[in-house]
Amino acid sequence: MTTHTPGQLLHHEEITTSLKGAKAFRIRYASKDVNDVATESTGLVIAPSAAGSNRPVMTWMHGTTGIGDASCPSAQPDPARELITYFDIEATRDIDYGVPHVQSFIDDGWVVCATDYQGLGTPGVHQYTLNRTNGRDGLYIVHAAKGLDVGMGTAVAGAGWSQGGGSVAGFTELDAEEYGDLNVFGAVAFSPGVAKAALAAGSGATMADPNSPPTSHPFMLIAGLVAGFPDTLKLDDLLTPLGVEIATATVDTLPVHHLDGVLARMFHHKGAILRSDPQNLP
Repeated sequence: MTTHTPGQLLHHEEITTSLKGAKAFRIRYASKDVNDVATESTGLVIAPSAAGSNRPVMTWMHGTTGIGDASCPSAQPDPARELITYFDIEATRDIDYGVPHVQSFIDDGWVVCATDYQGLGTPGVHQYTLNRTNGRDGLYIVHAAKGLDVGMGTAVAGAGWSQGGGSVAGFTELDAEEYGDLNVFGAVAFSPGVAKAALAAGSGATMADPNSPPTSHPFMLIAGLVAGFPDTLKLDDLLTPLGVEIATATVDTLPVHHLDGVLARMFHHKGAILRSDPQNLP
């Protein structure tokens, strides 16, 4: 992958949207991870279709969809839309996608950015719950949107749910030079997902339970930590050989709820997935 300046717009295409008075773009842009390694991410930019200038920006950071490319929100049908959750009656995909209350933001003259995060539809393993990595994606998509004719200004607010709640917290703690000319005036973190807190709260306890399979969340958490810190943590520190096999086979494919089913079935038919004696967890 060629190294680009974080925030550089690499590709854009206008897409259709059912939102009223709006135009939407799917973009690809340069970012970087928690270790300052260059990455690329995709996402959406949605803006009022009428001419305008100095518009405020809301950058939305989505909740858990998975770690595979099928988990990429902007690659779903009609992605520039109001949020639809996988359990809605009209849902046709097993992930959540769209942006909550996006029509209201458009009606009020905002530009809305919505990152997919690195690794979801782009090269590399998604660094699930590594909030500095994900928060950088939420910031650099705003820088990239400057390359579009959408009338955006420099005032930016962030919001996110679950995984995105942790991401928006990371977004608020970045270094001043990363914000550049952007003025972050507010952020809302709904039910923020934080890896260390998740392990302490009980996800880690499933590693010592030989009677039940892990759910996808701690499994993806392990994969995300290994992806972000490959010199410190290895898959086989925490996973059995079967777990390593599943992680290697699914890391770039399955969305979250599909992965739940795979883990349950493989556990039932083949045995333990998480090591009962996790190594190097601290």
